[in-house]
Amino acid sequence: MEEWLCAYMFKDLVEPVRSTRARAVADFFADSDRHKSHSRPIDRAEADSAGVVIDNLEDSQELQDAVLSVHYATLITLQSTPSVKIIENDLGRSFVVQQQVAQTQIPMMLPQGMPLPAAQPVAPAGSPT
Repeated sequence: MEEWLCAYMFKDLVEPVRSTRARAVADFFADSDRHKSHSRPIDRAEADSAGVVIDNLEDSQELQDAVLSVHYATLITLQSTPSVKIIENDLGRSFVVQQQVAQTQIPMMLPQGMPLPAAQPVAPAGSPT
């Protein structure tokens, strides 16, 4: 992670500032006492205070529109199809995992000796009840 941070996030910084900042950010994310697990969120302010370079989505209307368009298209796809995982690259190639759910009706089993419920008469349509 430290190498990636030096090569990309902090590439415009001079040494030794680049390496020092990369080490600090890597240590921040590797601190299991602080984060406990992968499922705990790290908000923007906390990441910023740790030295992470943040580009705010709200600063660019064009970027925000593009990101939200992909986000909503993905949500609609996951909610309206049997797709459970979507991976797509910048070349337009995609990998989609779908899971078919088979629905079956299981007949109700009554305990032996229990009488069936009595059928209720149905009045014809339009007749007074």
